[in-house]
Amino acid sequence: MEIILSGSTGFIGQAVLDVLSKENINVTTLSRRDASANNILKVKKHLKIDLLSDLFLYQNDLKNIDVFIHCAGNASFGNGKHYFSENFNPTKKLIDLLKKTAPNVHFIFISTLGATDRARLDNCDSSLNEMSVNAPTTDYGRSKLACEEYIINSGLKYTILRPSMVVGQNMRIKSHFSLFFQKFINSRLSYFLGFEGKLPYIHVSDLAEIIKICINNNKAIGQIFFCNTGNISLRNVFKEIEPEKLLLNYILLKKALSPIRSFLPFFLKVLFFDGLKIDNTKIKSLGWRPKKIGYSAFQDIYIREKSRANIFAEPNGYTVVTGASSGLGEALALELKHHNRKLILIDKNEIKNPLLVKENIIFLKLDLSNININTVENLFSSYDISEVYLCAGMGVKDTFADSEMKVNLDIFKVNVLSRMIFLKAAIQTMRLNRFGRILLVSSSSAFQALPYMSSYSASNAALLLLGESIAKEEQVLSSGIQIMTALPGGMDTNFQNSSKVKKHTSEKLMRPEKVAKIILIGFNKKKELLVISLRSRLMSIASKIIPRRLSLYLWEKLMKIAR
Repeated sequence: MEIILSGSTGFIGQAVLDVLSKENINVTTLSRRDASANNILKVKKHLKIDLLSDLFLYQNDLKNIDVFIHCAGNASFGNGKHYFSENFNPTKKLIDLLKKTAPNVHFIFISTLGATDRARLDNCDSSLNEMSVNAPTTDYGRSKLACEEYIINSGLKYTILRPSMVVGQNMRIKSHFSLFFQKFINSRLSYFLGFEGKLPYIHVSDLAEIIKICINNNKAIGQIFFCNTGNISLRNVFKEIEPEKLLLNYILLKKALSPIRSFLPFFLKVLFFDGLKIDNTKIKSLGWRPKKIGYSAFQDIYIREKSRANIFAEPNGYTVVTGASSGLGEALALELKHHNRKLILIDKNEIKNPLLVKENIIFLKLDLSNININTVENLFSSYDISEVYLCAGMGVKDTFADSEMKVNLDIFKVNVLSRMIFLKAAIQTMRLNRFGRILLVSSSSAFQALPYMSSYSASNAALLLLGESIAKEEQVLSSGIQIMTALPGGMDTNFQNSSKVKKHTSEKLMRPEKVAKIILIGFNKKKELLVISLRSRLMSIASKIIPRRLSLYLWEKLMKIAR
């Protein structure tokens, strides 16, 4: 059976791909993004396509396919003309092409509950089902309903699935229940979340199972199905999670609003009453039964958002630390171990600390001056990694002309290029998971050109700019990834000996254990740039106010005499 899955790197697409791969079903995936390191081994072929502009280039790939599962689209709830351009227009173009190239295809379309919603004066007494009047309240819902109508009139074999609120660990961080959990976790008095109106939900893995059932079931052809596990109130969800939190009971207000509920705005109907209660009898007639019911459907979202809010809360997945055999890397590994992290430690030297030589700690002996993208991508495809602390670094004091070229190249390979490789692989995976933390350890030398350590200071300056710019990109995209660049001053580590920098007995160097604690606190404060120590802050200020020629003169004297 030949299957194509669009939107394969999205929330629902990932889950569908996971389910089908477990059944050894070969799938060709289609997305605007590259296939992730996690999913690349699960697909027969991946097509990087923009459905509006590139689809005609891949007409041959659409021939002889049996099933097309269409998950691609803008799934964010709201209004705006862009919903038709991002949902209806690509779907129309795809249907038109399939009618010519694969007229016998079974087209499975992932629509939305929003294509139905509630009619304006509906008093919400009855459950919604497939025969309910469609009265979408948003442009998003209207765009999906337009897609449904075009598919039904196309003449293709179709199945239309209308999921309710889809939940799961990889859901968007600005989507319904993600936002509810963020507000609940970050607020001491979550009284505004004590609503008793029951909301419909389905775990993404249960939705993927429905799609799998529809692939091989002739009874699904030509049908529309609501996909819903059950209906649950926010009050019941949060009372199950943290019963000690105050949840104000709105029962009196609910009674007061009851006589006029038909005239209430849609969002008030949903919060106070069972405004979106759904009958799932029809989809169950195909033999489907949900596995994630009640709190179990929301548990992984709670863990994700709890960890996002508090770095000391244990996340799902592994934590990678580079440079873990000594210095700051070792200190961070010990601190993270104390907070129950599942550790993957990387260094070119053996780990000697007995506290880090444990059966449940994975050690990889890798030389980061000779690392390649395939090795790192294989690491991310083999383990579910949620945090990466890139601490390994190197530097040598010497004039550039007198130092070995290999040493200068290795400085850039370790300090910049290896971190770029880890960044690329980590971001690809973490975007899919809507969660991740990445630490880039630079240095206060990033603020200033340093004669006699030119490659070292240049590599750290490059790392500073790289970290700041990528952190901004992920912030704007709301990817759920936090990237922080830390710039410590002098630390009491082996760096002075290995880099041939003088270490003075009177010099007050920070202990790496203290710097490790400051870094974790910085993550909790949502910092993107963390300047550690008075020395680092003074170097940052000096770089802005002292003329560069004078600064270079002073630093040349300092490095030559004192260092």
